[in-house]
Amino acid sequence: MLQENVVKDIIVWIEQNLDSRLSLDIIAEKSGYTKWHFQRLFKAYTGISLGKYVLARRLSCGAYALRITRSSLLDISLKYHFDSQQTFCRAFKKQFNITPSEYRKKQGWDISELIFPALETVELKAKYEVMTLPSKELIGMAHQYNKNISAWNYDKKKI
Repeated sequence: MLQENVVKDIIVWIEQNLDSRLSLDIIAEKSGYTKWHFQRLFKAYTGISLGKYVLARRLSCGAYALRITRSSLLDISLKYHFDSQQTFCRAFKKQFNITPSEYRKKQGWDISELIFPALETVELKAKYEVMTLPSKELIGMAHQYNKNISAWNYDKKKI
């Protein structure tokens, strides 16, 4: 149980530090275990190696940034500590079967591909702050969108 809690805590810590320089040495030191032992623990509890987990999560964050920002591929690559834009693009294509440019332009967005299975077992402790913001007048446009639910592309899972 203690080891499982350490792995969960490290996953939370990794999630909070994905845009920082992470290495096996740093992560193992944070866990209190040797590099070798922590890698074994991590794989035993998550089913994936630590290196693959960090890479997959950084790629997921990069994919998210592609859709919600106008940041260049180079800026996103550097933010998530890829050696180059080419390295990011190659890893992105391998994980998502689409280039980053195509991903950014494609119609629709299925964010389920960004959720990593190892995170489903972890309760992320959200940090929040209650604040009062000054009032601001907003303007908007109404748009009605109707689509038959049977036309949606989703997995039909029984609950």
